[in-house]
Amino acid sequence: MNPHNGPSIPPRALICDLYGTVLRVGPPRNPDAASGWEALWRTETALPAPPVSLGNFNARLHEEILRRNAVAKCEGTDFPDALQPAAARAVCPALPVDPAALDRFLAGHARLLRTCEAMPGARAVLEAARAAGVFLGIASNAQPHTRHEMRDAGFECAEWFDPDLTVLSGECGLAKPSPAVFRLLGEKLAVRGVAAENIMMVGDREDNDILPAIAAGWQARLITGRADWDAVRDWITK
Repeated sequence: MNPHNGPSIPPRALICDLYGTVLRVGPPRNPDAASGWEALWRTETALPAPPVSLGNFNARLHEEILRRNAVAKCEGTDFPDALQPAAARAVCPALPVDPAALDRFLAGHARLLRTCEAMPGARAVLEAARAAGVFLGIASNAQPHTRHEMRDAGFECAEWFDPDLTVLSGECGLAKPSPAVFRLLGEKLAVRGVAAENIMMVGDREDNDILPAIAAGWQARLITGRADWDAVRDWITK
């Protein structure tokens, strides 16, 4: 059964999870990650070769993010998500200092690990929602480089989604299923005259997406494939 909640009314706002919902993650296009790592350093930094291997960088970055999240939890944040750019610079000071250059580097690093494309059915629903005047937003556990992955998949975030209704955990430091994420978006939509029962959350996880959305009084739809996206489109255009 596909969990959902709320009265039988088409939503006025659609809030989307990204990975596994709008984006389908696949293997990297270049299987030779080691040479890609070296090329990335030559392109985006002044160094002729990386000072650390890709595997070592990944491991150290993962450990640093876990450490920062543990500290944040001790300080009272229930669902923290460390900002990846700061963590990356901490484990590898040779990375670019300039924020734009560091952003490009981390986007290139992500492409060495995976590719992203549009989930089947997602584009048609988003286009239908825009045409129907539905507000489009994002609530995703994602990092700044996700914006590059969205662009690679054919979605320019600022064009497809309202920037004021876009919450990426790696930019705000707070991850789903934190009620604060849903409260923040709910408050922003309330200012626009959209009540909680007129908001629909679409996502691929019950724990991070569906249950906290229902707790906030929203409608919610679990996305497991094209058929679920088609159902959302039919509901929006009802």
